[in-house]
Amino acid sequence: MCNTAESNAMAQIDFPCTEETCGGVVKFDLKDIVKGDFQAVCPKCGKQYPLDAEVRDKLTRMLKLVLALRRLIKY
Repeated sequence: MCNTAESNAMAQIDFPCTEETCGGVVKFDLKDIVKGDFQAVCPKCGKQYPLDAEVRDKLTRMLKLVLALRRLIKY
Protein backbone atom coordinates (compact mmCIF):
# COMPACT_ATOMS: atom_id res chain seq x y z
CA MET A 1 0.00 0.00 0.00
CA CYS A 2 2.88 2.40 0.76
CA ASN A 3 6.17 3.02 -0.94
CA THR A 4 9.32 3.54 1.14
CA ALA A 5 8.95 7.32 1.50
CA GLU A 6 5.27 6.96 2.41
CA SER A 7 5.99 4.19 4.90
CA ASN A 8 8.25 6.59 6.82
CA ALA A 9 5.60 9.32 6.91
CA MET A 10 3.33 9.65 9.93
CA ALA A 11 -0.38 10.36 10.00
CA GLN A 12 -1.04 10.57 13.71
CA ILE A 13 -4.48 10.61 15.29
CA ASP A 14 -4.92 11.66 18.89
CA PHE A 15 -7.88 12.27 21.15
CA PRO A 16 -8.42 12.76 24.87
CA CYS A 17 -9.26 9.69 26.90
CA THR A 18 -12.95 9.57 27.76
CA GLU A 19 -12.34 8.53 31.36
CA GLU A 20 -13.18 11.68 33.33
CA THR A 21 -10.35 11.41 35.84
CA CYS A 22 -7.67 10.17 33.44
CA GLY A 23 -6.52 13.15 31.39
CA GLY A 24 -4.47 10.91 29.09
CA VAL A 25 -4.20 11.26 25.33
CA VAL A 26 -4.76 8.26 23.06
CA LYS A 27 -2.39 8.46 20.07
CA PHE A 28 -1.80 6.22 17.10
CA ASP A 29 -0.58 6.35 13.53
CA LEU A 30 -3.20 5.71 10.86
CA LYS A 31 -0.87 3.09 9.34
CA ASP A 32 -1.29 1.01 12.51
CA ILE A 33 -5.00 0.41 11.92
CA VAL A 34 -4.33 -1.91 8.99
CA LYS A 35 -2.71 -4.33 11.41
CA GLY A 36 -5.30 -6.95 12.33
CA ASP A 37 -4.40 -6.93 16.01
CA PHE A 38 -4.26 -3.15 16.47
CA GLN A 39 -6.01 -1.76 19.54
CA ALA A 40 -6.14 1.93 20.51
CA VAL A 41 -5.25 2.17 24.21
CA CYS A 42 -4.85 5.11 26.57
CA PRO A 43 -1.24 5.07 27.76
CA LYS A 44 -2.19 6.61 31.11
CA CYS A 45 -5.14 4.50 32.33
CA GLY A 46 -5.09 1.56 29.91
CA LYS A 47 -8.65 2.04 28.63
CA GLN A 48 -9.12 0.26 25.31
CA TYR A 49 -10.92 1.84 22.38
CA PRO A 50 -12.07 -0.93 20.04
CA LEU A 51 -12.22 -0.03 16.37
CA ASP A 52 -14.98 -1.90 14.59
CA ALA A 53 -14.87 -2.73 10.88
CA GLU A 54 -16.73 0.46 9.89
CA VAL A 55 -14.33 2.73 11.81
CA ARG A 56 -11.29 0.84 10.49
CA ASP A 57 -12.63 1.27 6.95
CA LYS A 58 -13.08 5.01 7.41
CA LEU A 59 -9.63 5.43 8.95
CA THR A 60 -8.09 3.36 6.14
CA ARG A 61 -9.72 5.65 3.58
CA MET A 62 -8.40 8.66 5.53
CA LEU A 63 -4.89 7.17 5.39
CA LYS A 64 -5.19 6.74 1.62
CA LEU A 65 -6.27 10.37 1.30
CA VAL A 66 -3.35 11.59 3.42
CA LEU A 67 -0.90 9.55 1.34
CA ALA A 68 -2.41 10.84 -1.91
CA LEU A 69 -2.09 14.43 -0.69
CA ARG A 70 1.53 13.84 0.28
CA ARG A 71 2.23 12.52 -3.23
CA LEU A 72 0.63 15.63 -4.73
CA ILE A 73 2.75 17.99 -2.68
CA LYS A 74 5.79 15.65 -2.79
CA TYR A 75 6.07 15.75 1.00
